[in-house]
Amino acid sequence: MKKFLMFIVILLLIPFTLFAQQGWFWQNPLPQGNNLNDVYLSEDGTSIAVGDAGTILKINASGQINEIRHNICGYADPFRCIFFSTLQTGWIGGSGEIIKSDDGGANWNRVNLDPNLLNGLPVNSIFFTTDSRGWISAGTVFWGGGSLGSLLRTDDGGNNWICIDQYNFWIDNQFLNTDTGYGIMYNGDFLYKTVNGGMTWNTVSQITLGLQKLFFINDSTGWVGTSTGIWRTSDGLSWQQILSGVDCKNIYFHNNQIGWAIIDQDSIIYTVNGGINWSGQICPNSAPVKLNTFKFNNQGYGICVGAFGHIRIKENSFEQWEGLNKSVMYGKITDIHVLSEKNVWLCGVEYNGFSDPNMYGYEYFNNVLLHTGDGGENWEKTTFLDTTIYGFTDIFFLNPQYGWVTGVNDYNGPNVIMHTPDGGATWQNQNCGLSWIELKKIFFIDSLYGWIIGSEWSSQGILFSTQDGGNTWQYNQNNFPFNFAVQDIYFIDRKTGWTAGFEGANSVGEVYSTHDGGKNWQLIRSTPTSYSGYCYVQFFDSLKGYIIYKENYNNLSSQFEYTDDGGNTWHSSLIADYLFVENAFFMNESNGWVIGSLNGYVEIYQTNNGGITWSKRTSEQTGYYHKIAFANSNTGWLVGGSVILKTTNGGVSFVEEEIEEVPTEFLLSQNYPNPFNPTTKISWQSPVSSWQTLKIYDVLGNIVATLVNEHRLAGNYKVDFNASNLPSGVYFYQLQAGIFVETKKLLFLK
Repeated sequence: MKKFLMFIVILLLIPFTLFAQQGWFWQNPLPQGNNLNDVYLSEDGTSIAVGDAGTILKINASGQINEIRHNICGYADPFRCIFFSTLQTGWIGGSGEIIKSDDGGANWNRVNLDPNLLNGLPVNSIFFTTDSRGWISAGTVFWGGGSLGSLLRTDDGGNNWICIDQYNFWIDNQFLNTDTGYGIMYNGDFLYKTVNGGMTWNTVSQITLGLQKLFFINDSTGWVGTSTGIWRTSDGLSWQQILSGVDCKNIYFHNNQIGWAIIDQDSIIYTVNGGINWSGQICPNSAPVKLNTFKFNNQGYGICVGAFGHIRIKENSFEQWEGLNKSVMYGKITDIHVLSEKNVWLCGVEYNGFSDPNMYGYEYFNNVLLHTGDGGENWEKTTFLDTTIYGFTDIFFLNPQYGWVTGVNDYNGPNVIMHTPDGGATWQNQNCGLSWIELKKIFFIDSLYGWIIGSEWSSQGILFSTQDGGNTWQYNQNNFPFNFAVQDIYFIDRKTGWTAGFEGANSVGEVYSTHDGGKNWQLIRSTPTSYSGYCYVQFFDSLKGYIIYKENYNNLSSQFEYTDDGGNTWHSSLIADYLFVENAFFMNESNGWVIGSLNGYVEIYQTNNGGITWSKRTSEQTGYYHKIAFANSNTGWLVGGSVILKTTNGGVSFVEEEIEEVPTEFLLSQNYPNPFNPTTKISWQSPVSSWQTLKIYDVLGNIVATLVNEHRLAGNYKVDFNASNLPSGVYFYQLQAGIFVETKKLLFLK
């Protein structure tokens, strides 16, 4: 019997929408999960954090998140830095662009900057020492090695910028006044100083241990964080290592005695004697996660932001930190299985100390299963303590009782399959007989017959089959065709099935069929170009089937292909150019979804005519989302990393907002028109800023649509509700805004 821990994590569903116009909302983490890369902290304790997908969060001095916005100014790239040169004038750096606010961050606009100044490079820091003089540092590291950067300066408050260094990538800069500053170039071998505003730089120290971050409180006293420790100078010339054996990512000092540092990705330490001694500062209600930066004001208030939207605050110099996020897990969700719109299973690995939560750590993580019986309102987490499985990879449920999960093992294997006969109450090991393997996909046609595909560490494709529910597994390697990466498998009965993937010998994708339960396989389709592959296969009967082809290296296009004669002939349609497909899901022969990435942005495409045409449902969102699955044409989930997103309308927006003047009392108006077909308007007003939800229920009390599920400012609101996918009948809409709750009836007549 597998040892595991189980507990229930209750997440109040008050998520902000990631795809504000596409009907997706957050279920994990809350309130949102885009990476946060930088934060500005004012002296009154209010702060503004910026991050991926053009994200801006506003947080008040009490730690309450007042506003979350995505895609500011239509910006989908990550925001990497933020700086306010005055109380009203703020700057945010993105990829080759900057945006500016002249009203304290209430509104932002793109800056018309000469594109030759930044050359499309990511802006990593913006720094002003006066209202007039400021600097912009941009740069990147190339995949094959080397770097390119650009350093700009303004002397008129940002109206005009000049390039003072169009070659070097400055990974960190700090200016003490209009003339004196320090900097670190990429590779971190030297610390540089300028006394003429950045026009020329001279080496002041050679600490050849990977300089990463610097902080000076005056011209002579400063600290440098490196990949192997922390160094200090008291004269600006000579340096002494004051802490060794840590990877220091960020450092800040309030004065010459009190300071903080981010070390080893996920820990904060502090000192009260200039760095001679250091102590850890904990955040008891927060899991370990990669921390990107922190800021402090003169009152000792601090804020720290990081991966997956992580935020933690502290109110004075020496108390512990408080996390503002709610999350059932931090780690990597690898698969999802949807049994119904209420019953959903997820599997993955939970970050437990490895330096990068986006990767499998082969030592520092727990295997976890997540389960919800109420559509994601609450999640039950089961943590497995067996170290012979190095990460869950796939989960499959035949029905609400019978389920299996697979993973990766090592020489301590072969326990890499687990089975539950009772809906997850207990799990038992099933022995496949091999070690050093990764099982990628499991499929059962009934309670006895099942198949698993995967690969050995040598990259050889492997196949297992069972005829007794997994009590014994047969290794079917002799006649299995794949020499490299098998990706998917599907059966319609005990004999007839298909598998798809990438065949290494010929560097092409291939699809095979079997008519004897997997003992023998016949090639029925191969890709037209090399270095490509098939990632998805599904058949509805022995004749009609779908496959999806993706370019792995040439980045030409993603193709949907279908057959009506068992694979003798194939027809194709374009999903999208340059789309790297991650996963697909078909509800039936007509309705399907494809998720992929394009230049780092998540894109979802949907078809409702069996793949003949495809429509983009989401675009220009950063992040890595691994799987997509639906319970019906409206209710579905998108998962990847630590993120769980849900839609109740198929991912298509039927909400358009109109914000009016601030009211003085709560009011939920009757929808108009009523009865309606198929659209109606619902209006309400709230005199206070609060978490607000507007949901549609059927007469049985089931949620059929979620129109609003986010924090909103005080104001008047109006949304359109489109019920074209619902049957005629009586429905109810309920508004919850803070402590205010009201329900009204509406009638849909087709």
